[in-house]
Amino acid sequence: MDDRSKTSLATRFTAFGLLILAGIVAFLAIDDYGLNFDENLQRINNGQVNWNYVIGVDRKTLPISFSRYYGPFFELILYAAEALNPSWDIRTVFLVRHAATFALFGLAGLAFFATLASRFNLLVGLCATLMVFAAPRMFGDSFHNSKDIVFLGFAVIEAYFLWLAIQRQRLAFLIAHSIFLGFAFSVRVLGIGFIASSLLIVPWATVGSGYRKAAAGLLVLLVSSATTYLCWPVLWDDPAHLIRAFEEMGAFRFNNFVLFGGERIRAPDLPVSYLPTWIAISTPPLTLLLSFLGLAFFFRDGFEALRRGPRDRRLCFDAAMLGNGYLFLGLILWLKPVVYDGWRHVFFVFPFLVYFGAYALFRMIGHASALLRWVGRTAGIAGAVVTVYASVVLHPHQNVYFNFLAGPTLGAVQRRYEIDYWGVSARQALERVLRSCPGRVVVATRERPILENSLILPAEQAARLRYSPTAVKADFQIQMYRDGVMPDLRDHPTLSVMVDGATLIGVRVLDGSCFHANRGGL
Repeated sequence: MDDRSKTSLATRFTAFGLLILAGIVAFLAIDDYGLNFDENLQRINNGQVNWNYVIGVDRKTLPISFSRYYGPFFELILYAAEALNPSWDIRTVFLVRHAATFALFGLAGLAFFATLASRFNLLVGLCATLMVFAAPRMFGDSFHNSKDIVFLGFAVIEAYFLWLAIQRQRLAFLIAHSIFLGFAFSVRVLGIGFIASSLLIVPWATVGSGYRKAAAGLLVLLVSSATTYLCWPVLWDDPAHLIRAFEEMGAFRFNNFVLFGGERIRAPDLPVSYLPTWIAISTPPLTLLLSFLGLAFFFRDGFEALRRGPRDRRLCFDAAMLGNGYLFLGLILWLKPVVYDGWRHVFFVFPFLVYFGAYALFRMIGHASALLRWVGRTAGIAGAVVTVYASVVLHPHQNVYFNFLAGPTLGAVQRRYEIDYWGVSARQALERVLRSCPGRVVVATRERPILENSLILPAEQAARLRYSPTAVKADFQIQMYRDGVMPDLRDHPTLSVMVDGATLIGVRVLDGSCFHANRGGL
């Protein structure tokens, strides 16, 4: 067996090991997460409305629905599974949704590893994959975020097939790449950026005559367009909806207050530094340092390759990753769209930023200097270990990860930046008040995430909950903190969901509460 065969076998065994590990993690963690602010809205207003249109039950609602331009593809699949299994209770529905979202996230992780192991080497691929898919912010959303995580997943998978298409020059891989471009576009209109990048890179990387290059680009355009049309039912009503989708998403307005740098600022007035700051303070610093170093290596290598003249297929792919990551992020900053809720809207660039971290590791590990080779291996392993450790320690609150740049403690960070902006921790708050009292528990709240998190609780627990819009005759008052609202000093220290001095969800014990009668037994 030659060295190449041995490497291929090792890569497959590693990929299989990652698949088994992802399955174990999903099995152990799937029931630890709550619902996010948008999840049930997406399920009904996007999934159900599109499903009813597809099966012909209701053809009138979709073309006028406010969510008609929110990419429906994945939500349609999730709702179809629900509709075809009427025996599922609501808790099962959401657990299946979470499992499906994590499954796509896991497949994207395997695709990312396979791409990097082939482009660089096994160690680099493994370390960089963990830096992305075990990153607290990514993993923390990987069960319940069926928008941003799904878009990230399709973006990574289309890049994997692009790598195969460039390296092997096979039509099947180019078609697969184009299909996943369409899937990505059918989740977020930002997917048009990936299609544009591919239309530039594919002809450049295609070997052969000018006719062959043009044909490859045309194939990408036609297949991705056809896939988008098939996966976006509102386009069946009128393809011109696609143009209106760009117009409406471009004019999207969110006028709420956002806490940024300790100030309450209206979302449209946030500075251009909002996204770079959030990426800097909520990503392990070593990951970012490696990415910047890899970018420098890439530009140096790229200029040398261009001077030599012959086209390098690897350079073509590296350029595509630059477009999908840094250039895409730069374009978004230049266009200044309204953003909020941290940087979740641009999660999709993260794998492509880390790609250049992998580039840096590869260049250092392959360097002639023994010291630099040691530094490369150490940095890769350290980056992976630190990332995994952060996710394990914070479980199940990985979504509130911040590094030291944000502040010394999470309690200090909460006074400067949004923490649990989606209210995912509301599930833990409900579980705690239910454990503190036997029988019926009345919760005072008007906040939808707190109301809806009862949907994922076991039926016997959910049946004990009652909600009231006022504190009169209620046992507890539960509140989430976003839009710059600070925690209430009356929040109970045991019942409230707290991490490192920060209150994610506040729980107040009201007068006459069952908590007092039960002496607060948890």
